[in-house]
Amino acid sequence: MLWSQVSLSLETQQADSVKIPLESKTLILSSNVELFDVNPTAYRISVYPRSRPAEPYMTKLFFPEELIQIILPSDILNKDSLGNVFKIEPLGSNLDPQFRFFDSSEEDIKITTFKVVKPTDRLKILVLDASSMKSIPSAKIKLFQNGIVYLNAVTDSMGYLPGKIPKDRDMTSPVNITVDTGDRYSLWQESFIALKGDNEKEILLSKSEIEKGESIYYAVDDYSPLRLGPENGSKVLFFLNRKDEIVISKVAGSRLYGRTRVYLSNKGLYQNIFGWVQAEDVAFKNK
Repeated sequence: MLWSQVSLSLETQQADSVKIPLESKTLILSSNVELFDVNPTAYRISVYPRSRPAEPYMTKLFFPEELIQIILPSDILNKDSLGNVFKIEPLGSNLDPQFRFFDSSEEDIKITTFKVVKPTDRLKILVLDASSMKSIPSAKIKLFQNGIVYLNAVTDSMGYLPGKIPKDRDMTSPVNITVDTGDRYSLWQESFIALKGDNEKEILLSKSEIEKGESIYYAVDDYSPLRLGPENGSKVLFFLNRKDEIVISKVAGSRLYGRTRVYLSNKGLYQNIFGWVQAEDVAFKNK
């Protein structure tokens, strides 16, 4: 055998003995964003182990029109249950960061959609009976300002309802709140200034107290007039809203005289107002 052939044979054997490294398997992390009345300039995406937030696998900037996708080696993810974090920071307008926890995988991972909304302050609402101080569950709460509804939900079994109001709300205008408990209490309403930061609101509801010879009625529709006198054309004191209660003490034909509690927004309190209503505008309330 020639020396050149021996040399070539040795090189071939050596080459066969070398292990060629395999490339790490990769996966794609992807997500998308839904915007609600906000316009962030960009998103900063960070992916890191839950136990080591200061050691991200990757941080990358995306613009709103870009597809959010990050390619990572699958073997670097934390194997613990929900041991990894996908963090999005919307940039601009002081928007809050959001987080999603996820498991490791060898397949591509779709992170649930991020919904970016206006920054909010928390509002804790508690509805109680004024006499017993017991909680009032299933009370319908509506919170609104300048025609914009911030909250429309019901209290839980403890009379509690957590809510949120936008940070950029009109700080010079009061926030309006109504509480509807059906037949249990009169429709309740109030206006208040919601200060910056977290707010708490305790609402005490009272049932109409009646004396001997009085009966409780309620307005069957909005804009039912309460008049100063029983005659047609008498001055309208104000208009009752649907479900507003009126305690009737006198009946004169198709006219009923009584009192109702009216919320005076300029004074921040309720006051009894006496007047006349037409029988067709009210209905008897069974207690």
